[in-house]
Amino acid sequence: MHKPDYLITEFDPRLRILHVAYRKRVHPTTKEHLDIIFDTFRKKLDQYLDSGRIHLVIDMTNFIIEPDLRLDYVSHAQDITAKYIIPNGIARYGFQITRITVRACYDQYMVDNPNIFNSRDEAYQHIYSLIEKNQNIEKSAAVSTPNANSSNY
Repeated sequence: MHKPDYLITEFDPRLRILHVAYRKRVHPTTKEHLDIIFDTFRKKLDQYLDSGRIHLVIDMTNFIIEPDLRLDYVSHAQDITAKYIIPNGIARYGFQITRITVRACYDQYMVDNPNIFNSRDEAYQHIYSLIEKNQNIEKSAAVSTPNANSSNY
C-alpha cells in the first residue's frame, strides 16, 4: 500500500518549481489504490498552491502505471494539471517503459503534450525554457502596454 512518506518533494519558491519523486516503487494495481496515491499527491500540492500555480517535475522511475488503469491515471493527471500547474509547466522523466505508458495515455486520451524526458536535467531544461519564455512575454506585454498616466500631447 502507498505510504505518504514515500513521496519526496523539493520546492524552489523563487521559480515555483516542485520536483516530486518516490523513494520506493509505487505500483497501484486497483483504481482505489491509484485514487489514494493521487489524493496524497494533491494534499502535497496544496501546500505549494498559496501564491498561484506551480511548475512540476516528476520522476516517474518508481511509479508504475498498469495499462488497465491508464484512463484513471489520465483523469487524475488532467485534474491536477488544470488545478495546480502553470500551462505546459509539467515535465516527467524516468524509465523507458513508464515513459511509453504515459505517452500512450496522452496520445490516446488527451491533446496535451505529456512532456516526457529521458533525464531530470532534460525535464528541468524544459521548465527553465518555459519560465524564460513566459518572462519574455510578460516583458513584451509591459513594454507594449501604454502607461495610463502618460500624456499623448
